[in-house]
Amino acid sequence: PLCTLKYFPHSHEHTIQWAKNAFDNFFGVEVDELSAYIEKGRAFVVEGSRTGASKLSLIKTLRVNLSIIASASYSDCLRWGIVTFLRLFQANIAALLRRFPRNMVTSSGAPFWGGPKRRPSPLLLDLDNSEQRRFVILAARLRARSLGIHVNHSIENDLSSLAGSIDMELLNDSDVELGGIQGEVDIGRGSQAEVSEETIIEECRTLPDTRPVCGQLLPIFFGGEGKKEVHIDFVMAAANLRGKCYEIEASDRYTVQSVAEKITPALVTSTSVVSGLAVLEMIKVLQEKKLEFHRNSYFNLALPFFTSSMPSPPVSRYHGDHKWTVWSNIQINGDKDLTLREFLDAFKSKFGLSVSMISCGVSMVYSLFAPKRRISERLRMTMTRIAVEVGQVDGGELEMCVNCRNHMFCLMFRCSEGWKSEVVSVPAIFSIRSVCRRRYDR
Repeated sequence: PLCTLKYFPHSHEHTIQWAKNAFDNFFGVEVDELSAYIEKGRAFVVEGSRTGASKLSLIKTLRVNLSIIASASYSDCLRWGIVTFLRLFQANIAALLRRFPRNMVTSSGAPFWGGPKRRPSPLLLDLDNSEQRRFVILAARLRARSLGIHVNHSIENDLSSLAGSIDMELLNDSDVELGGIQGEVDIGRGSQAEVSEETIIEECRTLPDTRPVCGQLLPIFFGGEGKKEVHIDFVMAAANLRGKCYEIEASDRYTVQSVAEKITPALVTSTSVVSGLAVLEMIKVLQEKKLEFHRNSYFNLALPFFTSSMPSPPVSRYHGDHKWTVWSNIQINGDKDLTLREFLDAFKSKFGLSVSMISCGVSMVYSLFAPKRRISERLRMTMTRIAVEVGQVDGGELEMCVNCRNHMFCLMFRCSEGWKSEVVSVPAIFSIRSVCRRRYDR
């Protein structure tokens, strides 16, 4: 039930689903609504399908997000993250306890707080606490990316001073909307029906009339495009903080992922058989068995049918004196962080190939058919800067990565003159930064 998720959770499944809903609302729904407001103006609010207090809530959310866009400052995203923590885990919990005090009883005389209803406790803001700090930073980074604002990791160490500059009046309206709860007590319908149309119009006038100039808005929904690891990180941080409020045991990453992504454990299924066969092959690898001991396996549980064969060697591809397989990679390590122009020159000098396209993740960072002005700008940028600003790779994670394959540059190449411009398929670029090379040397 919705009221259980919003007000009376008593298991980790409830806190995880609540956190997932919060993720979609903050970084997906709110950004979609902001895009609609930028396109339609105040008519989006006045003529929209929302009513009463729901429209007031929309106006307040738009006002906050528009102010963040206007400043285009990552500091404001961090402040938003702190305010969001205070609202979710302090102000809203305190409002719920004011509405349902400790000694409240139901119509039958039984204590209201009891059985599946756990009485929550607000969390005090402590930015030295690793869990709270992680929630604030993850929320700020996701907010910045959804609003097209550059993430500046250097100011994340100064959260305490940012917290001191927050206007606490932002939390005055944090009382939870209790009108949807059905149960043993009559709690009314809140103030939703009391908001007049004149009040809505008056509040709309506080929104900016001009269309804000902003970066590309990117609605982020859980499990959608982007780095899903960050989605799980935020849901886990939010769910475990809510669990602390309600004295619910913290969930590990695998539990959060299985609940949020609705993963059903495989017992007697094809997935379990594949997992077992893969583990057997990994044991052979650890035992350094020769190739003839390894097997490719094929099966169909419905028949049932099982068979196996010796693995074939990988298909080799050639270009000049170079030979590549699916397991190959190319390493280009410089003494410094190469610019895109230096990288293109180094690759052409080493392999005699001219690059036609470069992608990082799902973002195309260079192509011959891109506008000349954009190509000129990016040729002067370092590969690390391109990865962070264009490829949307987390700068902090890029510095700390041990396995650079997480942030590899995948390229498509076209032969240089003398090879009739035929397409040559080459492996991914494995390492381009000296910092990554030092990680591997270590």
